[in-house]
Amino acid sequence: MTLAILVALLGSSGADPVPLDPARMRRVGQVDARFQSYNVEMVEVTGGRFWAPYKSEAAATEPAAEKLSVPGIDANAFRMLPPIYLRNQ
Repeated sequence: MTLAILVALLGSSGADPVPLDPARMRRVGQVDARFQSYNVEMVEVTGGRFWAPYKSEAAATEPAAEKLSVPGIDANAFRMLPPIYLRNQ
């Protein structure tokens, strides 16, 4: 190990955390709105078993997906989604 790495590791081991205030930070760039994205899972398009929303009233009233054969995975964590009708504009 080089001396610089050793000093950096030992010097930071007991240091107090540095508070960060994002509102006071200097802006270094801007993201164009065209680069915003949304993740679409294939099961949301084709239909099938998908994760149920956390602590949602809809998830509590919807029937759980078919029972899983995987031990340790609760079937209530999933819900069945119908396929999306892609011709509906």
